[in-house]
Amino acid sequence: MIIIATINAIKEFFVKKHAEQSLKSLDAHSLRDIGFYHDNGRIRPLAGTTHENKNLTIHKMKPHKQPSDG
Repeated sequence: MIIIATINAIKEFFVKKHAEQSLKSLDAHSLRDIGFYHDNGRIRPLAGTTHENKNLTIHKMKPHKQPSDG
């Protein structure tokens, strides 16, 4: 069990590292388009941390009819 958990942690580390390297290759405008920004060499989300987002409540509203609906 410990070996599998260690392998999964290593795999997760390399997947995260690869994703961050891919995002670092983008310019500031492209990052902003997808919701990120550069901060002292790190890539950060525009909307804050996921820990902060857990406490937000989303109000479910009935969708309004749009002119393009026909």
